[in-house]
Amino acid sequence: MSYSGKHIFFIHPDNPTNIVAGFTVANASIFTKHLVNSRQKKIGSEVHHEKGLINYPAILLAQLGVDVKYKGNHLGDQIIEFVENWFTNDNNKSGCRHLIVDAYNEPHLIDYYQRNGLNLFFSTIDQEMKYRNWNREKDGELKTRLMYRVT
Repeated sequence: MSYSGKHIFFIHPDNPTNIVAGFTVANASIFTKHLVNSRQKKIGSEVHHEKGLINYPAILLAQLGVDVKYKGNHLGDQIIEFVENWFTNDNNKSGCRHLIVDAYNEPHLIDYYQRNGLNLFFSTIDQEMKYRNWNREKDGELKTRLMYRVT
């Protein structure tokens, strides 16, 4: 997956060459037509004034990273909240109600995003492989998992 989005970096106030954290945001969408029926209903029902759309606009939060020197300061948590607020405040820039992350398929990262209110799009890896037209024998295991949160 490639991202053509806006890259944001936070630098240390005392050392402008020290990048503390960074992330990318890009426009995205959730195509519910290709989701399993139960997930289609769940995503639609979580939106205020459900419209029964097949395509919901979303913001993709990508390439989130925090320098290891600042690990444990909850900067990643703050960035997730910042991005959500940035796109859903009174001056909403996008009209989006969903935040999407394509998280590395590592248990500690999936847990991290779940603690921050994101849900897996698919309850099983097999469902997600089918959605992505992923061939386990040819492509190997999934490297990432799609996650979302209603803002």
